[in-house]
Amino acid sequence: MGRKSLAEKFYVKAGEEYEEEKGMWFVMYDFKGKVSSKFWDNLNRIMNMGDGGARIQFSVFATTSVISAITLARIVRHYGGNAIMHNAAEPFLTIGEDGLFHEMELGVPGKVLVSSADPETILEMNRIILKRKGYEID
Repeated sequence: MGRKSLAEKFYVKAGEEYEEEKGMWFVMYDFKGKVSSKFWDNLNRIMNMGDGGARIQFSVFATTSVISAITLARIVRHYGGNAIMHNAAEPFLTIGEDGLFHEMELGVPGKVLVSSADPETILEMNRIILKRKGYEID
């Protein structure tokens, strides 16, 4: 049996300390100067373990697992960076090719994200878009 990576060690420890909480978790991180290539190796390992996750921007990671989010935040700190975790209680949407809002699939690159409070808000946003396109809306 080989040595465990830092990502695996931190993931197991977080799983022992916290109960899994599903949702949409974001970790925003930043480093002063150049970061070790080992950080990127560990980030890739996190994306392939548990519920995984995805980079949605250079310094923003999204996951449906609080354990994965905690793991990444600890790895960022280990390599001298700063990390902020956020649980987005509201659903995230993407603007489709039709110009209307649709539920976002985690890990789909190149989409614009918009947070929405409730389904009524989504409907209202889509009504506005359709009116601007010249459709008659009741």
